[in-house]
Amino acid sequence: MPRRTPAEKAAARNRVIADRNTVINRYGQGDSLRAIARTYDVHAPWLAARLTRWGVEVRAHGGHPTSHTHVHRDGDTGAVTALRCPDPRCGRVTRVERDRLGEHTVPASGTRCALSEAQVQDRAHTAAGPAR
Repeated sequence: MPRRTPAEKAAARNRVIADRNTVINRYGQGDSLRAIARTYDVHAPWLAARLTRWGVEVRAHGGHPTSHTHVHRDGDTGAVTALRCPDPRCGRVTRVERDRLGEHTVPASGTRCALSEAQVQDRAHTAAGPAR
């Protein structure tokens, strides 16, 4: 696999800087440095330094996320209403309607995510009844 050129690395870093608010929000919602770094094709240590420079307190390595935003459920029925897209390039919280992910775009590229409208299977809800 060929190495990236300095121009390619700079372009990836500039995408992070341009999406500063999105990056900070994702990290604040509990996304890992590695997941966000993969989305933007940058190294996690560089991203940690950038977050620190922006005044964001970086969690300790292996620390727990600040919130559990991977699956959102209806309080009455327990049905999944939204979840974080499992595609590591995306990671966007996306609504779920009729057991399918809603259409959404990849934050880094602005293109339609390959998992848009993918089937969602709620094993916890169907196997053991509604989640509490």
